Order: sequence, then structure tokens, then C-alpha cells
Amino acid sequence: MGAYIAQVDRVLAAAQGVFPAAGGPGSIQSQGPGVPAAPPDSALSTGAGNAGDGYKRTWGTVTGLDAQTNGTSAAGAAEGQNGRAGATGVRQSAASAAAAIAPATGSPAGVKTLVTNMDDRLAAMQRQLDSTRAQNQLLATRMRQMAMAYRQAGQASQAGMFRGMGGGGGMPSMGMGGGSGGLPGMGMFSKLPGMLNGQNSRNATDQLTSDLFGRDGNGSDRANRAVAFAKSKLGAPYVWGATGPNAFDCSGLTQWAYGKAGVSLPRTTYDLVHTGTPVSRANIRAGDLILCNWQNGRPEHVVMAVSPNMVVEAPNRHERVKLSSLPSGHLEIRRVA
Repeated sequence: MGAYIAQVDRVLAAAQGVFPAAGGPGSIQSQGPGVPAAPPDSALSTGAGNAGDGYKRTWGTVTGLDAQTNGTSAAGAAEGQNGRAGATGVRQSAASAAAAIAPATGSPAGVKTLVTNMDDRLAAMQRQLDSTRAQNQLLATRMRQMAMAYRQAGQASQAGMFRGMGGGGGMPSMGMGGGSGGLPGMGMFSKLPGMLNGQNSRNATDQLTSDLFGRDGNGSDRANRAVAFAKSKLGAPYVWGATGPNAFDCSGLTQWAYGKAGVSLPRTTYDLVHTGTPVSRANIRAGDLILCNWQNGRPEHVVMAVSPNMVVEAPNRHERVKLSSLPSGHLEIRRVA
């Protein structure tokens, strides 16, 4: 059985090696613009002043995008470290279980116990990989959205400076609105040219990016922490009425995870459906609560999104806390952080 245990450990070690051992995210550092004034006697003073104002407004827009990019980068680093910690825990638990069961492997029952236990550890590692992959796909989509936003901001800046100096010249939507395809939500970036013509472009950009990534950076961080806490309980048993930390029912899991992240939630699905702000199915992001299994006008189940198409849930007394696909049927999505 030693060779079998060694083979299982090699597989688990390979999976553990997928996750980064150390290292932090990069970041974008922004410096405020310095725009020299035109000479007082210059006939270009008005045009130069307008161009300078346009440049400052563009900088305000890009600073907001920088903050969102840095936040997404930090979330990616945190997800990598969470994955590494989870994978390390699975491997260590497999080693401990193998050592404890080894003395009994002289009998068929002991061998069966060992194989079953190792199968459970391999399945746990696969769940960890699947969870991290789904979260990374979401973060990659966010980065692509930010890249498009930077591009649109630059084009809008040129439009504002060279087509009337703030006189309202807009930019084409580049086919990102309506049903023209591309990344979900990209039509919102067609608003950027108009924002750059306003006097408070930073606030306007904050509103735009909050539509994609949450009401503020802290809220998005709390949601990501809640997701991480919920995923840390993968494999925990379902017990009706349980609120953790070792067993959960559906709403107990969401309440416990958000509580650990510093957000207080009601106890039952009947109350959760009235909590936070409603979100459309097309705009689901990590941390959103999804109310489902509707009966007699009320939701009988709640799950937590870990990506636009994957959730973590405490499903029922026959199953443990697990990752699942987005539920079907009528859904109501609430954003609570």
C-alpha cells in the first residue's frame, strides 16, 4: 500500500504546485497631471486652457480605472493564495489520514477504508481546482473589461480635445451596446465620452465602474472574502438549522460566510430576498446571493455566486457543501456587499 499512498501524494503535490507559492500583485501607480498655463498674452490661452482641462478630466477617469485594475489584481493574488492554502490543507490531511489508517491495511476492510479516504481527498483537491479556475475566469473577464475601458477613455479624451474642446463631440459605441456581441456589460463604456465633457468625471467614472464591480472597493472586497470563507467549508455537512462553523443549512452558510467578512445578514431565505439591492442575471458577480427553488411565492433555497455561472451552496441533508452550476428556473439575485 506504500506505493499506492505515494502515488496519491504525487498527484496531490502536482495539483498543489498549480498554485503560486508566494508573491504579490503588481499595481499601477498614478501621478497627478501638471498642465502649464499658456502665456497671458497668448492668443492660444483659451484653447490651451480647454485642452488642459480635458487632460485633467481624462486623468480623473483613468485614476478610477487604475483603482479598479489594482483591486482586481489584488483579488487574483488573494485567490491564488487561498487556493494554495486549500490545496496544502488537502494534501496534509491525506498524509495524516494515510498514516492513521496504515496499521489497519493488513485486512481487506482496512484497505477499503484507505482507498475510500484517499478518493475523498482527491475529490476535495479537484473541487479546489475547479473553484479557483472559475474565480480566475471571472477575474480574467474583469481585466479584459478594464482594458477596453482604458482604450475607450483614451479615444474619448481625443474626441473631447480635438472635436470642439468640450463641445459635446462623442465617440462611436464601437459596437458594444445592444446585441452586437462582445463582453457582457461593455455597452456601458460608451458613456465615457460624455463623462469626460463633464466637470466631475471622476465621480462619473466611479459610478460606471461600480455598475460592473460593486458599489465600492470595500464592498467588493467583503464579497470576495465572504466567497473565500464559504469555499473554505466545501465538504462540510448539511444540517437543517445549522449556522456553522462545522455544519450548515443553505442560509446558515451565507450568513456565516458574510459574518466572517464583516457583513450582517438575516437568518432565513424569506428575509434574504428583501436584503441588499437587486441584480439582473446578466450582471451576477462573486458574492451575490441567488434565491431559488420558489414555492408559493417564496424562495426555499439560497446559494452564493462564486462566478457568473457557478455557486457555492449547502444543498440538502443528502449532500455536503459543494460547488454547483448556476440554478435554473426563477431566480432573484441580491447584492449585499
